[in-house]
Amino acid sequence: MRNTPLFLSCLLLSVSLPDPTTGLFSLPSASARQKEKTAKRASKKGRKKAKPKANPTPNPSTPTEDKKVVEEKHQELAPPEPISYPEVEPCAELPEDMACVPGGEFLRGVNHRGSNARPQENVFVQTFYMDKFHVTYEQYQQCVREGKCKPARPTYPDFNHPHQPMTKVSFYDALNYCSVHGKHLPTEAQWEKAARGTDGRTYPWGNEPITCKRAIFFDEQGRSCGVKQRSREADKGKPWDVGSRPPGVYGLYDMSGNSWAWVLDYYSPSYAACGKECQGVDPKGPCQGEEPCPGHKLRIVRGGSWYWGPAQATTYYRRAVPPVNAHHFGFRCAASTQEALSLPKQDPVRPNNRNDTHRADRSTDPSPHKG
Repeated sequence: MRNTPLFLSCLLLSVSLPDPTTGLFSLPSASARQKEKTAKRASKKGRKKAKPKANPTPNPSTPTEDKKVVEEKHQELAPPEPISYPEVEPCAELPEDMACVPGGEFLRGVNHRGSNARPQENVFVQTFYMDKFHVTYEQYQQCVREGKCKPARPTYPDFNHPHQPMTKVSFYDALNYCSVHGKHLPTEAQWEKAARGTDGRTYPWGNEPITCKRAIFFDEQGRSCGVKQRSREADKGKPWDVGSRPPGVYGLYDMSGNSWAWVLDYYSPSYAACGKECQGVDPKGPCQGEEPCPGHKLRIVRGGSWYWGPAQATTYYRRAVPPVNAHHFGFRCAASTQEALSLPKQDPVRPNNRNDTHRADRSTDPSPHKG
């Protein structure tokens, strides 16, 4: 068929097989050809039909909702279990440098979206006593001289005046200081009630905005209300003497601003995530604050400082930090009724009886500040 014309070759290829009875070849009829075309089209349509989609199998590596989030939502929405509160202890006679925080319920936390202080709920704290002031540089160094405290000094040279709050102490330094003085580091719940009272206020003085007449913080004048640090890093500011601003609820000073304060509890991402260990009567957080505590490594500081702004100086702001991180953190101590009755009488720190060498604003600031 090498010399056969093209049209003839096509014709020969298209003929049917010979008839078994006659042995003759015959062309397919028009009706047969039409049936063949119809069958081919039907076959193509069948192949083009989409296969039915199988039910999607969830990918375990990308869950639709994190288990912890689901649990947290459940805990936030679940009705609280009935709690039987103990009888409130009366305030007893105590050293002049401490204030009594009466026992009872208070409103802890907030419901702000994304806050680590969620949810807001009532918590019961038994009567306790809190130092009116942060432990000062002078007080801590005296403890070192007595051989009861580990040596520690602030990072900057302008932080070592006698009545400034002691800074650059680790969680363990603070825990030890309170222990050797017959007290304890306050729990987070104790600290918040002492700063906030019972009504859920934003600041120790109420819900009015923070100003430099009420606290030492980072405002439009700069850090530490515009007071410079005596060093090459002057604009970083410094803490003022303890008690340089009026006291808040329960007569406690500097619960907002001036210096961060260590508390006992381990950090949890929220009170909801913490669960029952952060609820009820005198909660102490995960593992009751004791070591070791699987899954928890960070502790908490509260209250803000001269270096930070209004958001950090609220009564509910929680900052998570490693317990060995001294940085610029300070502290104050607390005592139970039993501990307070065993304490010796002490001369309180009297911030208003010192020489006035520095003021953020001499014309309007009635509170003295020494270095």
